[in-house]
Amino acid sequence: MTMRLARVPLLLLVLGACTKAPTAAWQPVRVTIHNLLADSVTVVAGGITYGTFAPGWTPLAFPHDATALTWTPTVPLFSDSTPVPTDLTLETAALGAAYDTVVISNVVSGQAYVTPLIYNLTGVTVDVAIVDNGASRVCVELGATNFRLAYYRLSATVAIRVYRSGTACTGTFVSISHATLAAYQTGSGLAIVNLNTAP
Repeated sequence: MTMRLARVPLLLLVLGACTKAPTAAWQPVRVTIHNLLADSVTVVAGGITYGTFAPGWTPLAFPHDATALTWTPTVPLFSDSTPVPTDLTLETAALGAAYDTVVISNVVSGQAYVTPLIYNLTGVTVDVAIVDNGASRVCVELGATNFRLAYYRLSATVAIRVYRSGTACTGTFVSISHATLAAYQTGSGLAIVNLNTAP
């Protein structure tokens, strides 16, 4: 009888050890992703993809030893499903204290990126190009509709040019003011571009 009673405290001690709460060092790093971009972003940390998240707020939990994450914007597609060329690709953000907020915006390391939303109001089909220092980054044919391009570095040499349809963005063109791109929406980088004059 005495031997049986002696085993009870030992069993309780073992169970207590199994249910002991993990130490603070092993608690997950819980952060909130605040995506301000016009596109969804895919988040990866420690080689694990946590998902693709739309603009807005998303709470996530990372391993206790995670120090950084990467985010990649979803790239718009042409009508044939090929991705639109972009300057904003894989970016890294440091993970700070638990319950921190990671803000994803169009400004990365002091560099602004813009995504032009182009409305063709000319009444004719045109070719539209994003040009950087005279070199075309992308050329798209645009009818009586609107189309949003990807993200491009904003600098003094970046411009939009409008060409006649079928020219593959060569020949005579009409320039859109650089100030139009510079007037992007804070956070998303969205720049509204109205095409009123055909070349």
